[in-house]
Amino acid sequence: MLRPAEQVAPSNSEEQRLGDMVSSFPVAWPRSVRVAASLVSFAIVCGILYLGQVLLMPIALAILVTFILNPVVTRIERRWMSRVPAVLAIVLAVAAAVGAVGYLVLNQTRMLLNDLPAYRHNIREKVADIRGAIRGGALEKVQDTLDEVGKELEENKAEWEENKGNRHSPTDPADEKPVPVQLTSETGPWDIPESLVLSAALGVLATAGFVVVLVIFMLIQQDDLQSRLVAIAGRSSLAITTKALDDAGRRISRYLFMQFIINVSFGAAVGIGLFFLGIPYALLWGLSAAVFRYVPYIGPWVAALLPIAVSLVAFSGWWQVAMVVALFVVLELLSNNVMEPWLYGQSVGLSAVAIMIAAVFWTWLWGPVGLILSTPLTVCLVVLGKYIPALALLDRLFGERPEFEPELALYQRLLARDEDDAAERVEDYLADHTFTHACDDLLLPTLYLAQRDGVRGHVSEPEQAAVLRSLEGILENLSGQTRSEIGAAAATAADEKTSRVLVIGFPVRDQGDELALEMLRAVVDPTNCEIEVLPHELLISEKLSRIADRRPACVCLVAVPPGDAVHMRRICKRIRRQCPETKIVAGRLGFKSMSERNRSLLRAAGADQVAATLEDLHRAVVPYIQFHQFVRPSQCQEGAVVDRIG
Repeated sequence: MLRPAEQVAPSNSEEQRLGDMVSSFPVAWPRSVRVAASLVSFAIVCGILYLGQVLLMPIALAILVTFILNPVVTRIERRWMSRVPAVLAIVLAVAAAVGAVGYLVLNQTRMLLNDLPAYRHNIREKVADIRGAIRGGALEKVQDTLDEVGKELEENKAEWEENKGNRHSPTDPADEKPVPVQLTSETGPWDIPESLVLSAALGVLATAGFVVVLVIFMLIQQDDLQSRLVAIAGRSSLAITTKALDDAGRRISRYLFMQFIINVSFGAAVGIGLFFLGIPYALLWGLSAAVFRYVPYIGPWVAALLPIAVSLVAFSGWWQVAMVVALFVVLELLSNNVMEPWLYGQSVGLSAVAIMIAAVFWTWLWGPVGLILSTPLTVCLVVLGKYIPALALLDRLFGERPEFEPELALYQRLLARDEDDAAERVEDYLADHTFTHACDDLLLPTLYLAQRDGVRGHVSEPEQAAVLRSLEGILENLSGQTRSEIGAAAATAADEKTSRVLVIGFPVRDQGDELALEMLRAVVDPTNCEIEVLPHELLISEKLSRIADRRPACVCLVAVPPGDAVHMRRICKRIRRQCPETKIVAGRLGFKSMSERNRSLLRAAGADQVAATLEDLHRAVVPYIQFHQFVRPSQCQEGAVVDRIG
């Protein structure tokens, strides 16, 4: 017989099974720990990017160039030659084009530096004009005041030095210590050693060569690299990784191609315009405008400073300067308002604020190269946030989609007590949707959010009451507009004394449920139906007696979640016990969906129809209205047809 300890102790297999069960349970870390871990991870990633920029920047540049050239290489491969010759031909062509542009830039720059001494007269004339413009003004007065203060300080300093020398007795020449002589070089502060220039040039050439080699291998081995990335992600993430790679490639390739077209067009327009204006070295300024425009927002204006400065020193008047400024303003307006919306469209998926933040962040990390790479790198991060739940914050912060869903935005405006903006949002939604859809998509979900936050204690009772009052005001305005459209039909029905069918609205709990019934009243045609909404303050017994006295066509039992399911079933049972012939339509509104279990429970409690949206609720009420309006009372008493409708 085993000892008690041996009987109690589990076997090794049981211990392993228990350990696997415990390890499978998710650990619910506190929110503060998760936030701290995220901040530490972000700091580590930033440190790696900053310290490894010597290696990571060339790789990022190579990936960027690969995205640009891959569509061209693919098209050539499909039509004329195989992959390797196509890659080599495209890379050689691009290298030759870059070399030609570099030679033109260096040649134009050398000619400009040689011609600067010829513009001394114009420079002096411009300086004299500026001095004449500020003479007698506030700037001259400020300058005179500063000069006077400087003279007084110099006089006080000289007087203090003289008094200091008189207070000390003259020293013996023998006691004077020799002053050491320090030999300094005759180079100026702007002279740079040739060794530094040579090392910097060799570093740039080495980086460029590394980038070219990486581009060649990435273009040739594109399918292999993509397969390796998918293999790293694993079989479980195969679909997500494939979608992410395709989405990132499509967005970045299209963006870079369209940006290249826009920048080249902008640079060509600048060069042609400056040529006809007579500005020297127009080709150089056109090329610089095309290159500087890769810098977000400030690049075109930095490129404009150079030809503006040349027009200042090259011409004696001010007309050319004004024309150069006007040229850049017109071209930038056309580019931002015509070409970019037409060519870009939704290709990037970044907000304007995201582009600015990305430019600052990547410039801080990698300098000018980071500024050029900021938009493509941010697009990759946004794509990762779209497909990886752990990085969804990136998509919400930097993506182009709205931060809130329509109902969340409406609820936020109501919490901020901005009723005018909330009403405008609802009216804008109504421009493309029906009133019923506006209630199901905006008003009822907003009502559900207010009810939920009130139950959880996230908003106080006065705040919740304010949201409900605002929703009631918006609903009164919208229902008034809706009823005015059928006001003529209602007047005709009143003249003909057409009897209207009575439907009683039964709010389950509070004012929110009553407001949902008011939405149903606004939807139902008032020419043949009258919906009497019972006040929520009444006791349940008083509401039941009202139903028994009025004998409506049906009772609409409406509640807005949460916390209404049990109470709603109890009321259904009481109505069924006291008014067994009354038809009950139960609606739990605000979710847009309802589980089959909840539907079965409500039907078991006595509900004839169950609805989850205002549209379904209206569709369930209409047959009872039509039956009581057009069928004779004798048929109504038989109950067969009514049961068939239920």
